Amino acid sequence: MQANKIKVNKKWIQVSEERFEKCGYELIGNILKNDELPTAILVVYDDIAIGAIKAIHDKGLKVPDDIKVPDDISVVGIDNIRMASYCCPELTTIAGPIEELGKITVNLLFKKVKEPEYRIVQNIKLTPVFIERKSVKSIN
Repeated sequence: MQANKIKVNKKWIQVSEERFEKCGYELIGNILKNDELPTAILVVYDDIAIGAIKAIHDKGLKVPDDIKVPDDISVVGIDNIRMASYCCPELTTIAGPIEELGKITVNLLFKKVKEPEYRIVQNIKLTPVFIERKSVKSIN
């Protein structure tokens, strides 16, 4: 956001004790009570994004369902759960490189089995994948 000189409204940064869809529904509901609305939201789990989409719809606003048609608020989740491609609209999400992570884990476990004294302390950076579906609009 800073690199693109986009101002962040601190009121839009929300934390909840709730989880999953209820969390997203309640938090975006709080945000939608303000006069100034975000053009997009990023949530930490796809389940929360599903609740946020319902709250947006319940307030009479729209989430894009076609990248070329501008609507009110774009929504992006994180995790790429199975439901993400079945939501209405299909949820844009950020997926972890699960296959690569699995390979690294298995290799480390085999090394530990072969060498029980081997200490598994590593810092591994993996690149996430942006999966663009229909819940975001183009701002170009």
